[in-house]
Amino acid sequence: MSKDKQLKDKKLAELKAKRHQIAEMGGKERVAAQINKGKLTARARINALLDKGTFHEMGMFVHSRNDSYENVPADAVVTGYGEIDGRRSMSMPRISPVWVAPWLRCNRRRFAI
Repeated sequence: MSKDKQLKDKKLAELKAKRHQIAEMGGKERVAAQINKGKLTARARINALLDKGTFHEMGMFVHSRNDSYENVPADAVVTGYGEIDGRRSMSMPRISPVWVAPWLRCNRRRFAI
């Protein structure tokens, strides 16, 4: 196996692990607390709203540059687009189990399309 392929495989594995960590939305305990309150997670709300398989997430790796905040996955908002009854739609529910706070500068930039 070439060094380039090894490096590529290593970087892809790191990317997959990072995506999985972010998709956990703050960890199993926080997700369970959300569900116990009778609420859906942000990604569950997206799946319920949009046509199956049409959601494309944007900005998963965005985070605040402000040191006074904890490192909040996706800056506490799942952003993307998909389809509702075949029509394109934007979706940006907040990730309640992660952090409930005003939207940060990162999200304001992300939404300025």
